[in-house]
Amino acid sequence: MKSQRVYTISMRLWLLGFGAVATILAIGMISYWSTNSLRNHMRDMVEDQLPAVKNMGLTDMMHDGIRGNAMSAIVASINKDEKELANLKKESEDFAKQIAEYISNLEKLPLEKDAKESIAKSKVYIETYLKSSSDILAASLVGDTKKAVDLVPNLQKEFENLEETLGKLGDLISAQAVAHGDDAIKDAKFSTNLSIGITIAGFFLGLMTCFLLSAVSILNLPR
Repeated sequence: MKSQRVYTISMRLWLLGFGAVATILAIGMISYWSTNSLRNHMRDMVEDQLPAVKNMGLTDMMHDGIRGNAMSAIVASINKDEKELANLKKESEDFAKQIAEYISNLEKLPLEKDAKESIAKSKVYIETYLKSSSDILAASLVGDTKKAVDLVPNLQKEFENLEETLGKLGDLISAQAVAHGDDAIKDAKFSTNLSIGITIAGFFLGLMTCFLLSAVSILNLPR
């Protein structure tokens, strides 16, 4: 009878041992998964989401600067300030190159389909906007202030169209960055809760093992 009880307890100990090993493996797998998930989310934020927000913001800044230069060129033309006109022309050309670079950077990023479509639409408005600005600069450079002033309403119209398009693109990029951040938080919470649950299960397995070991020791005591 005693040997049968010892055998039964031994079998339970084996089962608990397997359970403990499974718990340790599960904790290791969860740690690996959570670390890998965190690494992927960090890579996504650093390499994709933050650059997208950065390039979007810089594009918006440059397009504001181009309109400002066009208005300043009219003033410089009235004042016959050729040096200022030359500086404004060069600066506007630099702004245009930078916008093209920032948009190109956005196109290379793994953005959502709607954001990609908005980028393509923005490129069309950027092209017409840059032409309107360069027309004003060209007229100002040759001293044709009247023509430059007459072109301002068209520039303002193109500016507003581009402003609206870039605003929508910025909203899409921001929403994607927020969504990816939320996914990272959800994954972190899930792995944390799962780790806590498995740790609690491992604790109770340890208690049961200690109890059974005590029972075996008592049964083996000399009578």
